[in-house]
Amino acid sequence: MKGMTLEEKILHILKKRDWSISQNVMVGNWQIDVVAEKPDELMVIETKVGKVSIPDVLRVASATQHLSNNRKQFSAFVVATEPSSSSVKEIASNNGVKMIVDTDEESIERAIFDNWEYVRARIKDLKREIVILVFGSYFPETELERLARLRDSLRLAGYDSTYLVSDLHSMKPALQSIELSYWALSYADLSFFVLSSKGKKDNVIAELNQAINNLSQISKTIVLVEDTGKREAVISSLMIEAVSNAMIRRAFFRNDEQLFKIARATAFNRLYEISPMLVNRSKTR
Repeated sequence: MKGMTLEEKILHILKKRDWSISQNVMVGNWQIDVVAEKPDELMVIETKVGKVSIPDVLRVASATQHLSNNRKQFSAFVVATEPSSSSVKEIASNNGVKMIVDTDEESIERAIFDNWEYVRARIKDLKREIVILVFGSYFPETELERLARLRDSLRLAGYDSTYLVSDLHSMKPALQSIELSYWALSYADLSFFVLSSKGKKDNVIAELNQAINNLSQISKTIVLVEDTGKREAVISSLMIEAVSNAMIRRAFFRNDEQLFKIARATAFNRLYEISPMLVNRSKTR
């Protein structure tokens, strides 16, 4: 519609689809243009007249991560009037933020909802297709049991192709443990690194370093850190800095329930992000 701002067009799109809308929302330390909600769904949308900057992307990504801890399905968008640089696009992709460059309301609506509806219509098949790997400490045994519960929680949610690295020995029997871990990183569409307060972390830190140093892994890696109140007791300040510098997503959990919720929400967001690739891959099998 003529005379409407970009944000007003977004609001019009959402209202006619019966989304509950909040504007200029403070989410933690970040102000976001639009937060739209349905009972089990969340959208975070930022508008930008001109080119999107790296801080714009990271603000949206951080706010979405903050809100998504309590949501089953979530998505983040930045709608801009001008194309952004390749580095901004790469960081947006790495952080699960979808970029839309358009000013036409109908085109914006299609960009947001066509893929959303496409995913919803095929959700069961896409959940079975996405490969999720859970990395973490196997010692003491209680930590391995927690990883297994996380795997089983994701499988119960429909993500059938969720594995611990130890589940993959039969696929690559000739590989030694660390080689199998590195292969698993390349096999996965999404990798969770669970860093707990009591687990022995030598192997999982080596695996995480491998992900940090491989650009192809960054967009599909998330670090989940147990929040004991003393985070450096779980992960060193140097490792926190390395994860931050690599633009790898991270989240904190206090108990299994929070861990499972974050994992399920992140899995859906990753599925949504790579849905065209998953569909194409399924057709070739």
